[in-house]
Amino acid sequence: MYDAENLKDCRALAVKRAAVACWLLFSLSTNAAGIDVDKSLSRIAFGSCAIQSLDLSVFKTIQSARPDIYLSLGDAIYGDYDVATGKRFEATSATLARDWQILGTNKHWQSLQKNIPILAIWDNHDYGHYELGADFELGSRSKALFLKFFNEPLDSIVWSRPGIYRSMVIGPESRRVQIVMLDTRSFKSTPVLAEGWLAEAGAEAAGSLGKFVQDRRGTLLGKAQWRWLEDRFDETADLRIIASSTQVIPNEKGMDEWGNYPVERDSLLQLIRTKGGGRTILVSGNVHFGELSAKVFDEGTAIWELTSSGLTHTNEAYAEESNRFRTAGPVIERHFGMLDLRWLESGSVELDLQILNVEGLHMLHEQVILP
Repeated sequence: MYDAENLKDCRALAVKRAAVACWLLFSLSTNAAGIDVDKSLSRIAFGSCAIQSLDLSVFKTIQSARPDIYLSLGDAIYGDYDVATGKRFEATSATLARDWQILGTNKHWQSLQKNIPILAIWDNHDYGHYELGADFELGSRSKALFLKFFNEPLDSIVWSRPGIYRSMVIGPESRRVQIVMLDTRSFKSTPVLAEGWLAEAGAEAAGSLGKFVQDRRGTLLGKAQWRWLEDRFDETADLRIIASSTQVIPNEKGMDEWGNYPVERDSLLQLIRTKGGGRTILVSGNVHFGELSAKVFDEGTAIWELTSSGLTHTNEAYAEESNRFRTAGPVIERHFGMLDLRWLESGSVELDLQILNVEGLHMLHEQVILP
Protein backbone atom coordinates (compact mmCIF):
# COMPACT_ATOMS: atom_id res chain seq x y z
CA MET A 1 0.00 0.00 0.00
CA TYR A 2 1.39 3.42 -1.03
CA ASP A 3 1.41 6.46 1.19
CA ALA A 4 1.08 9.93 -0.35
CA GLU A 5 4.84 10.47 -0.69
CA ASN A 6 5.42 7.11 -2.35
CA LEU A 7 2.56 7.74 -4.74
CA LYS A 8 4.07 11.09 -5.68
CA ASP A 9 7.44 9.44 -6.39
CA CYS A 10 5.78 6.75 -8.51
CA ARG A 11 3.98 9.32 -10.61
CA ALA A 12 7.21 11.27 -11.14
CA LEU A 13 9.00 8.08 -12.22
CA ALA A 14 6.18 7.23 -14.63
CA VAL A 15 6.40 10.66 -16.24
CA LYS A 16 10.19 10.33 -16.64
CA ARG A 17 9.82 6.91 -18.22
CA ALA A 18 7.19 8.30 -20.59
CA ALA A 19 9.59 11.06 -21.61
CA VAL A 20 12.32 8.53 -22.45
CA ALA A 21 9.85 6.42 -24.41
CA CYS A 22 8.73 9.51 -26.26
CA TRP A 23 12.21 10.16 -27.62
CA LEU A 24 12.40 6.58 -28.87
CA LEU A 25 9.02 6.88 -30.56
CA PHE A 26 9.91 10.15 -32.27
CA SER A 27 12.42 8.31 -34.42
CA LEU A 28 9.65 5.96 -35.60
CA SER A 29 7.15 8.66 -36.62
CA THR A 30 9.05 9.82 -39.71
CA ASN A 31 7.18 11.58 -42.48
CA ALA A 32 8.46 9.29 -45.23
CA ALA A 33 6.52 11.11 -47.95
CA GLY A 34 8.63 14.28 -47.70
CA ILE A 35 7.80 17.55 -49.46
CA ASP A 36 8.37 17.75 -53.21
CA VAL A 37 8.98 21.45 -53.86
CA ASP A 38 8.55 20.97 -57.62
CA LYS A 39 5.07 19.45 -57.36
CA SER A 40 2.06 21.49 -58.43
CA LEU A 41 -0.26 21.71 -55.42
CA SER A 42 -3.95 21.03 -55.94
CA ARG A 43 -5.19 20.21 -52.41
CA ILE A 44 -4.09 21.49 -49.00
CA ALA A 45 -5.67 20.26 -45.77
CA PHE A 46 -5.30 21.92 -42.38
CA GLY A 47 -6.64 21.76 -38.86
CA SER A 48 -6.08 22.64 -35.22
CA CYS A 49 -7.10 21.82 -31.67
CA ALA A 50 -6.75 18.10 -30.97
CA ILE A 51 -6.70 16.70 -27.45
CA GLN A 52 -4.27 13.81 -27.78
CA SER A 53 -6.23 11.38 -25.59
CA LEU A 54 -9.55 11.81 -27.44
CA ASP A 55 -10.81 10.25 -30.67
CA LEU A 56 -8.35 11.14 -33.45
CA SER A 57 -10.08 9.31 -36.30
CA VAL A 58 -10.41 12.66 -38.08
CA PHE A 59 -6.81 12.14 -39.20
CA LYS A 60 -7.95 9.04 -41.08
CA THR A 61 -10.54 11.18 -42.87
CA ILE A 62 -7.92 13.80 -43.70
CA GLN A 63 -5.62 11.16 -45.15
CA SER A 64 -8.49 9.70 -47.17
CA ALA A 65 -9.01 13.12 -48.79
CA ARG A 66 -5.49 12.72 -50.25
CA PRO A 67 -4.16 16.24 -49.74
CA ASP A 68 -0.77 17.16 -51.15
CA ILE A 69 0.18 18.57 -47.74
CA TYR A 70 -1.31 18.97 -44.26
CA LEU A 71 -0.84 22.14 -42.21
CA SER A 72 -1.03 21.65 -38.45
CA LEU A 73 -2.08 25.07 -37.17
CA GLY A 74 -1.54 24.65 -33.45
CA ASP A 75 -2.76 22.78 -30.39
CA ALA A 76 -1.68 19.45 -31.89
CA ILE A 77 -1.60 18.40 -28.24
CA TYR A 78 -3.00 19.95 -25.07
CA GLY A 79 0.16 19.93 -22.99
CA ASP A 80 -1.24 22.03 -20.15
CA TYR A 81 -4.70 20.51 -19.82
CA ASP A 82 -6.02 17.46 -17.97
CA VAL A 83 -8.98 16.13 -19.93
CA ALA A 84 -10.09 13.95 -16.98
CA THR A 85 -10.55 16.92 -14.63
CA GLY A 86 -11.14 19.63 -17.22
CA LYS A 87 -8.50 21.81 -15.57
CA ARG A 88 -5.22 23.32 -16.62
CA PHE A 89 -1.90 22.50 -14.97
CA GLU A 90 1.66 23.78 -15.15
CA ALA A 91 3.44 21.77 -17.83
CA THR A 92 6.99 20.44 -17.42
CA SER A 93 9.43 19.09 -19.99
CA ALA A 94 8.48 15.57 -18.92
CA THR A 95 4.71 16.11 -19.17
CA LEU A 96 5.07 17.73 -22.59
CA ALA A 97 7.16 14.78 -23.79
CA ARG A 98 4.54 12.42 -22.40
CA ASP A 99 1.73 14.14 -24.26
CA TRP A 100 3.67 14.19 -27.54
CA GLN A 101 4.19 10.48 -26.99
CA ILE A 102 0.44 9.91 -26.69
CA LEU A 103 -0.12 11.61 -30.04
CA GLY A 104 2.86 9.85 -31.60
CA THR A 105 1.53 6.40 -30.76
CA ASN A 106 -1.97 7.03 -32.13
CA LYS A 107 -2.50 4.86 -35.23
CA HIS A 108 -4.42 7.53 -37.16
CA TRP A 109 -1.74 10.14 -36.56
CA GLN A 110 1.05 7.70 -37.39
CA SER A 111 -0.56 6.85 -40.72
CA LEU A 112 -1.13 10.51 -41.59
CA GLN A 113 2.43 11.46 -40.71
CA LYS A 114 3.85 8.55 -42.66
CA ASN A 115 1.90 9.25 -45.85
CA ILE A 116 1.19 13.00 -46.02
CA PRO A 117 3.81 15.80 -45.85
CA ILE A 118 3.21 18.01 -42.80
CA LEU A 119 4.16 21.57 -41.92
CA ALA A 120 3.39 22.64 -38.35
CA ILE A 121 3.19 25.68 -36.11
CA TRP A 122 2.11 25.84 -32.51
CA ASP A 123 -0.50 27.64 -30.45
CA ASN A 124 -0.76 27.97 -26.68
CA HIS A 125 -1.50 24.38 -25.64
CA ASP A 126 1.23 22.63 -27.64
CA TYR A 127 3.59 25.48 -26.76
CA GLY A 128 2.94 24.46 -23.17
CA HIS A 129 1.14 27.38 -21.52
CA TYR A 130 -2.38 28.61 -22.13
CA GLU A 131 -1.44 32.29 -21.89
CA LEU A 132 2.30 33.01 -21.83
CA GLY A 133 4.47 33.86 -24.81
CA ALA A 134 8.04 35.16 -24.77
CA ASP A 135 8.21 34.85 -20.98
CA PHE A 136 7.43 31.11 -20.90
CA GLU A 137 10.37 29.50 -19.09
CA LEU A 138 10.03 26.20 -20.96
CA GLY A 139 9.94 27.85 -24.37
CA SER A 140 13.29 26.56 -25.64
CA ARG A 141 12.71 23.06 -24.29
CA SER A 142 9.22 22.99 -25.78
CA LYS A 143 10.68 24.05 -29.13
CA ALA A 144 13.11 21.12 -29.11
CA LEU A 145 10.30 18.65 -28.39
CA PHE A 146 8.09 20.21 -31.07
CA LEU A 147 10.72 20.21 -33.82
CA LYS A 148 11.81 16.69 -32.99
CA PHE A 149 8.25 15.41 -33.13
CA PHE A 150 7.62 17.00 -36.54
CA ASN A 151 10.96 15.73 -37.88
CA GLU A 152 12.51 19.13 -38.57
CA PRO A 153 15.79 18.45 -40.44
CA LEU A 154 18.82 18.97 -38.22
CA ASP A 155 20.34 21.42 -40.72
CA SER A 156 17.18 23.58 -40.77
CA ILE A 157 17.65 27.22 -39.81
CA VAL A 158 14.62 26.87 -37.53
CA TRP A 159 16.81 25.03 -35.01
CA SER A 160 19.38 27.83 -34.81
CA ARG A 161 17.19 30.92 -34.56
CA PRO A 162 14.54 31.82 -31.96
CA GLY A 163 10.99 30.68 -32.69
CA ILE A 164 9.59 28.12 -35.12
CA TYR A 165 8.45 30.33 -38.04
CA ARG A 166 9.32 29.18 -41.53
CA SER A 167 8.16 29.37 -45.15
CA MET A 168 8.34 27.27 -48.28
CA VAL A 169 7.64 27.82 -51.98
CA ILE A 170 6.17 24.75 -53.68
CA GLY A 171 5.34 24.24 -57.34
CA PRO A 172 6.63 24.94 -60.86
CA GLU A 173 6.74 28.33 -62.55
CA SER A 174 3.31 30.00 -62.82
CA ARG A 175 1.98 27.67 -60.08
CA ARG A 176 4.26 28.59 -57.21
CA VAL A 177 2.54 28.45 -53.83
CA GLN A 178 4.29 30.16 -50.94
CA ILE A 179 3.26 28.80 -47.54
CA VAL A 180 4.19 31.08 -44.63
CA MET A 181 3.93 29.52 -41.17
CA LEU A 182 3.86 32.21 -38.47
CA ASP A 183 4.92 31.77 -34.84
CA THR A 184 2.43 33.61 -32.61
CA ARG A 185 3.79 32.34 -29.28
CA SER A 186 7.59 32.62 -28.99
CA PHE A 187 7.71 36.43 -29.14
CA LYS A 188 4.24 37.31 -27.88
CA SER A 189 3.85 40.00 -25.24
CA THR A 190 1.93 39.03 -22.13
CA PRO A 191 -1.72 39.82 -22.95
CA VAL A 192 -3.50 42.52 -21.00
CA LEU A 193 -6.37 41.21 -18.87
CA ALA A 194 -9.73 42.92 -19.07
CA GLU A 195 -10.62 44.96 -15.99
CA GLY A 196 -12.42 42.88 -13.40
CA TRP A 197 -11.46 39.56 -14.96
CA LEU A 198 -11.29 36.90 -12.28
CA ALA A 199 -8.04 34.97 -12.68
CA GLU A 200 -7.94 31.17 -12.38
CA ALA A 201 -11.39 30.27 -10.95
CA GLY A 202 -13.19 32.83 -13.09
CA ALA A 203 -11.16 31.94 -16.14
CA GLU A 204 -11.90 28.25 -15.73
CA ALA A 205 -15.60 28.95 -15.45
CA ALA A 206 -15.94 31.44 -18.27
CA GLY A 207 -13.41 30.27 -20.84
CA SER A 208 -11.53 33.10 -22.51
CA LEU A 209 -14.25 35.21 -24.13
CA GLY A 210 -13.66 38.85 -23.26
CA LYS A 211 -10.62 37.97 -21.17
CA PHE A 212 -8.19 40.35 -22.88
CA VAL A 213 -8.21 43.95 -24.04
CA GLN A 214 -6.30 45.59 -26.86
CA ASP A 215 -2.63 46.37 -26.33
CA ARG A 216 -1.34 48.87 -28.90
CA ARG A 217 2.24 48.47 -27.70
CA GLY A 218 2.28 44.69 -27.53
CA THR A 219 3.60 42.29 -30.15
CA LEU A 220 2.72 38.87 -31.46
CA LEU A 221 5.55 38.31 -33.92
CA GLY A 222 8.48 40.29 -32.53
CA LYS A 223 10.82 42.50 -34.59
CA ALA A 224 12.95 39.77 -36.18
CA GLN A 225 9.96 37.75 -37.38
CA TRP A 226 8.32 40.89 -38.74
CA ARG A 227 11.41 41.72 -40.84
CA TRP A 228 11.50 38.13 -42.04
CA LEU A 229 7.80 38.25 -42.98
CA GLU A 230 8.19 41.46 -44.94
CA ASP A 231 11.04 39.87 -46.89
CA ARG A 232 8.83 36.90 -47.79
CA PHE A 233 6.63 39.21 -49.86
CA ASP A 234 9.65 40.00 -52.03
CA GLU A 235 9.80 36.35 -53.12
CA THR A 236 8.07 35.37 -56.35
CA ALA A 237 4.84 33.46 -55.78
CA ASP A 238 1.59 32.91 -57.69
CA LEU A 239 -0.37 32.29 -54.48
CA ARG A 240 0.51 33.03 -50.87
CA ILE A 241 -1.00 31.16 -47.95
CA ILE A 242 -0.30 32.72 -44.55
CA ALA A 243 -0.92 30.33 -41.68
CA SER A 244 -1.58 31.74 -38.21
CA SER A 245 -2.50 29.74 -35.13
CA THR A 246 -4.95 32.47 -34.10
CA GLN A 247 -7.51 34.42 -36.09
CA VAL A 248 -6.41 37.61 -37.85
CA ILE A 249 -9.47 39.23 -39.43
CA PRO A 250 -12.11 38.48 -36.72
CA ASN A 251 -11.20 40.72 -33.80
CA GLU A 252 -14.21 41.10 -31.51
CA LYS A 253 -14.08 38.15 -29.12
CA GLY A 254 -11.41 39.41 -26.72
CA MET A 255 -9.76 35.98 -26.88
CA ASP A 256 -6.11 35.20 -27.54
CA GLU A 257 -6.07 36.60 -31.09
CA TRP A 258 -4.56 39.25 -33.36
CA GLY A 259 -7.37 41.59 -32.34
CA ASN A 260 -5.61 42.08 -28.99
CA TYR A 261 -2.66 43.58 -30.86
CA PRO A 262 -4.40 46.05 -33.20
CA VAL A 263 -1.25 47.76 -34.49
CA GLU A 264 0.28 44.48 -35.64
CA ARG A 265 -3.05 43.25 -37.02
CA ASP A 266 -3.43 46.40 -39.11
CA SER A 267 0.20 46.11 -40.25
CA LEU A 268 -0.32 42.54 -41.43
CA LEU A 269 -3.51 43.34 -43.32
CA GLN A 270 -1.88 46.35 -44.97
CA LEU A 271 1.18 44.26 -45.88
CA ILE A 272 -1.09 41.74 -47.59
CA ARG A 273 -3.10 44.54 -49.23
CA THR A 274 -0.10 46.37 -50.67
CA LYS A 275 2.30 43.54 -51.45
CA GLY A 276 0.13 40.43 -51.67
CA GLY A 277 -0.86 41.05 -55.27
CA GLY A 278 -4.47 40.10 -54.59
CA ARG A 279 -3.40 36.47 -54.24
CA THR A 280 -2.91 35.99 -50.52
CA ILE A 281 -5.20 33.96 -48.30
CA LEU A 282 -5.15 33.42 -44.53
CA VAL A 283 -5.77 30.12 -42.71
CA SER A 284 -6.14 29.99 -38.93
CA GLY A 285 -7.30 27.95 -35.94
CA ASN A 286 -7.64 28.33 -32.15
CA VAL A 287 -11.32 29.22 -31.64
CA HIS A 288 -12.96 25.75 -31.48
CA PHE A 289 -15.26 26.26 -34.47
CA GLY A 290 -14.93 26.92 -38.19
CA GLU A 291 -15.88 29.91 -40.32
CA LEU A 292 -14.98 31.96 -43.38
CA SER A 293 -14.22 35.66 -43.00
CA ALA A 294 -13.34 38.45 -45.43
CA LYS A 295 -11.83 41.89 -45.02
CA VAL A 296 -13.01 44.07 -47.92
CA PHE A 297 -11.18 47.31 -48.64
CA ASP A 298 -12.55 50.50 -50.20
CA GLU A 299 -11.15 49.68 -53.64
CA GLY A 300 -13.10 46.41 -53.61
CA THR A 301 -10.21 44.03 -53.00
CA ALA A 302 -10.66 41.40 -50.30
CA ILE A 303 -8.56 39.23 -48.03
CA TRP A 304 -10.11 35.86 -47.18
CA GLU A 305 -9.52 33.88 -44.00
CA LEU A 306 -10.64 30.29 -43.53
CA THR A 307 -10.61 29.17 -39.90
CA SER A 308 -10.66 25.51 -38.90
CA SER A 309 -10.49 24.66 -35.21
CA GLY A 310 -12.05 21.53 -33.87
CA LEU A 311 -10.31 18.27 -34.73
CA THR A 312 -11.52 16.65 -31.48
CA HIS A 313 -13.84 19.21 -29.87
CA THR A 314 -15.73 22.46 -30.50
CA ASN A 315 -17.33 25.24 -28.45
CA GLU A 316 -20.77 26.57 -29.33
CA ALA A 317 -20.47 29.61 -27.06
CA TYR A 318 -17.37 30.78 -28.90
CA ALA A 319 -19.09 30.29 -32.26
CA GLU A 320 -22.04 32.45 -31.18
CA GLU A 321 -19.81 35.48 -30.66
CA SER A 322 -20.15 38.32 -33.15
CA ASN A 323 -17.91 38.46 -36.23
CA ARG A 324 -18.87 41.26 -38.60
CA PHE A 325 -16.40 39.87 -41.17
CA ARG A 326 -18.03 36.41 -41.32
CA THR A 327 -19.27 35.34 -44.76
CA ALA A 328 -20.02 31.67 -44.04
CA GLY A 329 -20.38 29.47 -40.98
CA PRO A 330 -20.02 28.89 -38.15
CA VAL A 331 -19.29 25.15 -38.18
CA ILE A 332 -19.67 23.73 -34.66
CA GLU A 333 -19.11 20.01 -35.20
CA ARG A 334 -15.67 18.38 -35.37
CA HIS A 335 -13.96 19.21 -38.64
CA PHE A 336 -10.89 20.08 -40.68
CA GLY A 337 -10.23 22.66 -43.38
CA MET A 338 -9.28 22.15 -47.01
CA LEU A 339 -8.22 24.29 -49.96
CA ASP A 340 -8.60 22.97 -53.50
CA LEU A 341 -6.59 24.90 -56.09
CA ARG A 342 -7.37 25.06 -59.81
CA TRP A 343 -4.97 26.90 -62.07
CA LEU A 344 -7.00 28.46 -64.89
CA GLU A 345 -5.80 29.09 -68.45
CA SER A 346 -6.47 32.79 -67.91
CA GLY A 347 -3.72 32.81 -65.31
CA SER A 348 -6.15 33.14 -62.41
CA VAL A 349 -6.40 30.63 -59.59
CA GLU A 350 -9.74 29.28 -58.40
CA LEU A 351 -9.95 28.26 -54.75
CA ASP A 352 -12.48 25.95 -53.15
CA LEU A 353 -12.59 26.98 -49.48
CA GLN A 354 -13.96 24.06 -47.53
CA ILE A 355 -14.68 22.72 -44.06
CA LEU A 356 -15.43 19.01 -43.78
CA ASN A 357 -16.63 16.97 -40.82
CA VAL A 358 -15.18 13.72 -39.47
CA GLU A 359 -17.19 11.75 -42.07
CA GLY A 360 -15.72 13.87 -44.87
CA LEU A 361 -18.98 15.71 -45.58
CA HIS A 362 -18.96 19.40 -46.49
CA MET A 363 -20.06 21.74 -43.72
CA LEU A 364 -18.88 24.86 -45.59
CA HIS A 365 -17.95 25.26 -49.26
CA GLU A 366 -17.26 28.55 -51.01
CA GLN A 367 -15.48 29.31 -54.29
CA VAL A 368 -13.21 32.29 -54.79
CA ILE A 369 -11.32 33.32 -57.93
CA LEU A 370 -8.13 35.29 -57.44
CA PRO A 371 -7.29 37.09 -60.71
